[in-house]
Amino acid sequence: MLYDILGLILIAVGMLDVFLTVLAYDASGLVVEPGYRLFWRGIDASARHLPVGIGAVLRSIGAPLMVIGSVATWMALQIVGFALLYLPGITGDGFDLHGLPGNFWTALYVSGSTISGLTFAGAEPAHGAYFYLEAVETLVGVTILSLAIAYVLGLYGVVQDAAVARVTMQNYAAREDSAANLLAPHFHAPSIEGLSVLWRDLHANLAVYMEGMRRYPVAYYFHTRHRNRSLPATLRLTAEAASAVRWALPPDHPAVRDPWLPGLLEAYQQAEREITERFLITAPLPVDPVADRLAFEEHAEDRGARFHPSIEAFCEVQAIMAGMAGTEERPAVEDFERYRQWWGFVGPARAFAAAVATDFGAVDPDPMEGA
Repeated sequence: MLYDILGLILIAVGMLDVFLTVLAYDASGLVVEPGYRLFWRGIDASARHLPVGIGAVLRSIGAPLMVIGSVATWMALQIVGFALLYLPGITGDGFDLHGLPGNFWTALYVSGSTISGLTFAGAEPAHGAYFYLEAVETLVGVTILSLAIAYVLGLYGVVQDAAVARVTMQNYAAREDSAANLLAPHFHAPSIEGLSVLWRDLHANLAVYMEGMRRYPVAYYFHTRHRNRSLPATLRLTAEAASAVRWALPPDHPAVRDPWLPGLLEAYQQAEREITERFLITAPLPVDPVADRLAFEEHAEDRGARFHPSIEAFCEVQAIMAGMAGTEERPAVEDFERYRQWWGFVGPARAFAAAVATDFGAVDPDPMEGA
């Protein structure tokens, strides 16, 4: 009886995990998804002790190994679960063993051959109950394999869409990790051309990736070794470009009032929160901003040793945007509120991109690096 109960539990857990992972939208699996995080932590820990090139290769094959491991886990739970159901018959008189030992390994052999639909010479059921049980196991095996194939095809569709979006963005940015290059083609002072289309495309790319990742969590772990086309670079470029327009230009500038811009900023922050909570190993560590107006003014007026790096970064972004938009660059001392809002978005965004880069084994970018 104990074997029966344990076997039914394993079968139920395996089937429920398949249901939640493959069929239930925006749900978390019981076994496979926690296994992704543990496996990636192992990959990450191993790669850090290997030469850089070998470590990068190990990380790049981590996600495909997770996919194989997912299917193997689902099948293993069923094989072991049904083997436990067969075991009383194997050790008793429920099977004709034809010389095979009456133990768990024979039960495992029977279960493994049955779930695949293959028939090998060996143990055979001696009465009806085990015939029916074998038929059920074969149906379960065919169902899991069919769902696994559909899952893999859908997953690689998401991975391909994400890769295309990243390459497209880098083509926008002239293949450089530069928000200025991304924005420059849209500013022809005093006119603006196609900026709404850019925000809409970036929002769509982010939405497609995040929805795909919710549906297929393992998609997060697929990454490229090409830095400019990597997920961290794409996330950072999106944040830098949107925040530069929103807070480094005068509030009355037409680009600041673009209706697509607030939605992109909100979508980015939502993605940042979700990825941080669900996947990150390395915690983001943003650089603290200057907290009050008096300190800000003191730092902004003295661009010497006391000039705070976040204020310096803000001034650099202001200068870049003023040059592109043909606006007058305002003294930083007048823009405490814009600085505070800009750094409230950019500081966490840079630290987040750096943490993702670290988890993927890339060179950890300086969170204070300017646009």
